[in-house]
Amino acid sequence: MRLNAAELQELKEQKPTKIWRLVEQKAEAGKSYSAVGEEYTVLSVDMLEQKDVLRRFGMKGYEDLVERLGPWQQIWLIVVVAGDRTDRPRLLAPSGGKSGDYTSQSARAMKDTVGVEPEAVSAEVVNQFSKAANSAIEATQTRRQKKQRLRSARDLLKKALDGP
Repeated sequence: MRLNAAELQELKEQKPTKIWRLVEQKAEAGKSYSAVGEEYTVLSVDMLEQKDVLRRFGMKGYEDLVERLGPWQQIWLIVVVAGDRTDRPRLLAPSGGKSGDYTSQSARAMKDTVGVEPEAVSAEVVNQFSKAANSAIEATQTRRQKKQRLRSARDLLKKALDGP
């Protein structure tokens, strides 16, 4: 599946990218592909009718699509994300290799790591999950602090109204 310049730019911004096509594309959900040196993984492939687009994206989204692609009866929506998000093995590769830090083939993995060391997770994936976890923790702390301030203000108001 070919991506245009705008789709590639949106993909580089590390957010899910919606790709709209009038004809069915040979893309399978859960598989990894590459375009112009950019690797991406297909999250979903959906065939939508006009009513589906109106229901999911509203009149503005529908009008934008008609303006961009012309009138249509059925349209394909493919959602992709940057990087390889497939569930294939990621084993440490020997240093100085041409394939990068990781390999999916145990024969090309660094000796003494196959079967001994668990599959490696890329630093990019670890950072992504840690950012999400940190933001969830911060949101929880903010909610708790708000509740505590409200409770304190309520107690002060109650003491002021009840008197000494």
